[in-house]
This record gives sequence, C-alpha cells and structure tokens, in this order.
Amino acid sequence: MTANLRTHVIAGTAIVWSLTQLYNAIFYALDILQLEVVHITFALMLTFLIRPAPAWINKWRLADNICVLLAMAQGIYFIASYERISERIRFVSDVLPTDIIGCVILIFLLLEGGRRVMGMGLSLLGLIAIAYAFFGFLLPGGLGHSSVTADSFTEFMVLTQEGVFGVPLRVSTIYVFLFVLFGAFLKYGRLGEFYNDLAVSVAGNLKGGPGKVAVISSSLLGTISGSAVANVSTSGAFTIPMMKRAGYQPASAAAIEALASTGSQIVPPIMGAAAFIMAELTQINYWTIALTAVIPSVLYYVVVYGVVHFEAVKHNLAVMADERKPLLQLAISKGYMFIPIIVIIYFLASGYSITMSATMAILSSFIVTAIPIVATRKWKDLHLYVKALEDGAKGCVAVAVPCAIAGIIVGMLTLTSLGLKFSDLILGFAGDNILLLLVITSVICLILGMGMPTSAAYITVAILAIPALMKGGVPTIAAHFFGFFFANLSMITPPVALAAYAGAGIAGANTQAVGLRACFMGLTVYAIPFLFTTYPALLLDGSWGQIVYVLIKCCLIVLAFSTAIMGVCGRVLRLYERALFFVAGVVLWAGVHSIMVDVAGFIILAVSVVLAYKMPPAQTAEA
Repeated sequence: MTANLRTHVIAGTAIVWSLTQLYNAIFYALDILQLEVVHITFALMLTFLIRPAPAWINKWRLADNICVLLAMAQGIYFIASYERISERIRFVSDVLPTDIIGCVILIFLLLEGGRRVMGMGLSLLGLIAIAYAFFGFLLPGGLGHSSVTADSFTEFMVLTQEGVFGVPLRVSTIYVFLFVLFGAFLKYGRLGEFYNDLAVSVAGNLKGGPGKVAVISSSLLGTISGSAVANVSTSGAFTIPMMKRAGYQPASAAAIEALASTGSQIVPPIMGAAAFIMAELTQINYWTIALTAVIPSVLYYVVVYGVVHFEAVKHNLAVMADERKPLLQLAISKGYMFIPIIVIIYFLASGYSITMSATMAILSSFIVTAIPIVATRKWKDLHLYVKALEDGAKGCVAVAVPCAIAGIIVGMLTLTSLGLKFSDLILGFAGDNILLLLVITSVICLILGMGMPTSAAYITVAILAIPALMKGGVPTIAAHFFGFFFANLSMITPPVALAAYAGAGIAGANTQAVGLRACFMGLTVYAIPFLFTTYPALLLDGSWGQIVYVLIKCCLIVLAFSTAIMGVCGRVLRLYERALFFVAGVVLWAGVHSIMVDVAGFIILAVSVVLAYKMPPAQTAEA
C-alpha cells in the first residue's frame, strides 16, 4: 500500500467511524454491545494504520496490515455472534473454541495497540492483570484466589459487559466519542482562535499577560478536548511561544501550560472523559457531578493564576497590550461562537441525556461555523467539516483503546475479588487514621496514573483505592473526587508527567526540568483534594452561607501556601516572610470548627501581606 493510498484509507476509516457514531446517536440503530464492538474495532484499525511498528519487524508494513485485518476479523466475529452472546446464560451456556480465539486476538490487539498509543505503562499493567488472573492462585495468603480457566476468563472478559466491554469502553462509546468529535468541530470552526483572542483581550494587558492568557485559554479549551496532553498540544502551540517572547523561561512556560491544561479536566460542564465514568460508577446524576466540580475547579485556577502572577512579578515580565483586540468588539464580531457551549449547558441542565446534549452541541457547532463560510462564500472551507470528522475519530483512539484495557484490569479485579482485598489492605495499613488513609490513597492514585490517560487512571483508582476511602468514612462523591483529582495530577507529577512532557516538546525545554517545574509551581493544588475532604461545603454539602464562607477561606488558604512556595507577594519575600504566609495557611486550615482559630489565621495573613508591601525588598532574592 502506497503512502498516499494509506492516507486515504486512514481518512476514510476515521470518517466512516464518525458518521457511524453520529448516525447511531440520532437513530439508535445498534444495541450497546454491538456499538461497543464497532467502536473498539474502528479504534484498533486506526491505531495500527496511524502508529506503525518499527521498520525492522514491519517490512512493507506487513505486521500493521495483519493487525488491521485481525481487528476487522474480531469485529465481524463478535457482531455476527451478537444474538448468541446476548441470549446466552452465564456459567451455563457453552464457551465456544472460536470465542476463546476471538478473546485472545482482541486482547493481544488491545495490549499492542495500547503500547503504540500510550507507551508500555498501561499495556504492562493489563498484562500483569491477565497473569494474575491465571496464576494468582499460586500466591499465598489473601493475595491468592481460586484458579481461572480459559473458558471462565473468556466468558467474563468478552461474553459479558464486565470486562473489555464494561463501563470504561461503554463510556468511551456512548459519551466520549461525541464530545471529542464536538471538540474537533469547534477546533475547525476556529473556536479555539476565538478563545485565545478572548483570553488575550481579558488578560493581555496584565503583568505577565501571556501566562495569564495561557491559563484562561487552556481552561476554556481543555474541558472540551477531554485530554490534558491534547490540550497542551493545541493551546500550547499558541501560548508557549507567546510566553517565551514575553520573557518566561522555556521550562516555566511549558510548566504553566501543563498546569493550566491539566486543571481543565475538572472544569464543568464537560470535564474530559472521566466525569462520565464517575457518573456511571457512582450512579450520581452527571449534572450533579458537574455542579460539584465548580468550586474545586475554581480553587485549582486560583492557585494556577496566582503562581503565574507571582512568576511574572518575580521576573518583572511584560504585558502584551499591543496584541489585544477590544473585548466589546470581539464580543460583537464573534460572540456567536459561544452558542455551541450555551447549547450544551442548556441541554445538560435541562435533564436531557448526555448523548442528546452532545449531538445537539455538534449540530449547533456545524451551524455556527457555517455562518462565516456562507457570509464570505468561501465554499472551499466546507472541507473543514470532513477534516473535523476525521480528526474527531483519530482523537478518540487515545481514549477508546486505554478504556478497553482498563476494562481488562477492572474485569480481573472483579473476577478475582482483588479489588475488595486491596481496599482491605489499605485500610489495614492506615488503621483508624483518616489522614494517613488519604495520604496513602493519594500516593497510590499518583503512581497508578503515571503514563495513563486521565480516564484510564481514574477507572483504575476507582476500583483499587477509592473503595478504601468510602469504607474509611469518606462520602462517596468526596472519595471519587479525591481519586479523580489525583488521577488528573499524575499528568504533572514526575517521573512520568505526560502533560509536562508535551509542553516541553513545544517549548524546546528539558522534559524532566519541565515536569519538576510544573510539580513545584503546582504544589498547592495537591492540597485541594485534602481541603474538600476537610470542608464538605467545597463539594456543595452545606448551606449557601457555609459554601460562600468556606470558598473565600479556602481561596485565602491556597493563595497563602502558593505565596510561601513561590516566595513572592508584590516583591520577592525573605525566608521568614514566606514562613509567615505558610503559618497563616495552616492556621486557617486548622480552624475547621473554631471561629477564633479562623480569626487568628486571618490576622496572621493580614500581617504577612502588610509586611510584604510595607517592608523594603531584600537585596538578594531568596528562592
């Protein structure tokens, strides 16, 4: 197959996949299991078409072509067997030899596809899960389990909706694909450019304006893209060079973009893919989860905006007023581009299904982006719709394949009951100490999330770690948000900080330096999940008066910590001044049930700020 022919095959496959998903979203032509099979079949075919194997084992791309044909074959087999599979009785109906062959082929393709899409991390974890399923009975004590046969493994993994075709892949199939496609339509409709112009208009004339533009732009775009890495790659291509021109060091520019893009995954209403999975796992209404995420996302961006400002003050970085477009003019000329976002918020808030909301959002984005084409009669721009269909499908590959592998891991945990045992191990180690339980869980979440997309990381911790929190007394939604938050933070946590590494490539900076810088600048955001387990009002559990008071108080807490870490408040601070800000944050946090402790914290913080602005600057900056 020539390179030109392959390009057309890739484009055609992606477009057919997008059209199939859209058609089914409107007419519900396929049952969910059939749609899942179609979904993962297209995802695997595109994986092996787009991500070739090394040349030394792939002469004439023979290995890739074989994998594409195997993906098609397993898809055809499971679709053809749908009626038998849907009517079979679990543990009673026979597992056919062809079922076992289909299972082996599908899992091999998933593990190899995952390696090509995300690297070895997730595929290796999937391989370990399979090995544990078959050989875990050899382990002593509580880690052992009853033996698993090829028949029982096949039945659980591919003949039910608890393994590969379980919740993770179902969420990718029904919800995530449509939102990724929605993001592609917005991208080719130039909504991304509008968001960047809007951010420049709002923050461009502020101190260190380009960094603040990156924060605003990335928070708006990333909630739609569904991927921190994708957000860095798209938004960062504009913001990182702009920050470098303004005087930000390359590592700092990449770190700021990584921080801003990672936080966008918790920004309502879309919140990336993991929010849909949370709704499925907790059986809590999606709109409730979106509303609950408002205050945590506000706290996150208070921290990020604060550290960007401190970085700008510390290095006396420039504004970019000459590049701004007047806000009113921008609103008048391009304000209609907000319509798709308004549409999706309206449909979600009105109680329509997520599928219907996403479909209507795609339709509205189609209409909105057609306005300038019709107005200017640039009919050649109609090809952008085809490009959106193609790129939307390509973008979903990085979600669908990891979600299917996550299904293998979740299936193994259920099949062997390891998930329950793991929770008991965590609780046994932590005892009755809730703080120790939270710390252990946070570390587990960060480790499990390294090298994984947020959705796969969250699914894994939701099965392994979050049940321990709930057994320890943490409310369900707080426990899931805790794990969800740390699954996101794995994107900026070395040694495998995927969002930071994506930013490093654009900035031309050392990857480890960017990862460490992002982690350092964002240290305070690691405290936010602990804050909302301390203060339930942050998750809207309380009266409006309590919620407003706690929000203001926690904003001051995170700003106090960020000031202490960055060492800047109007000027570079001395060491004892940084310590005073840190103490103010600790005292405010400690005042959970005491207004007197709160008052003491407010006084210490006020004294810290007065000293920072009244005292003359030190001769030498203390880092």
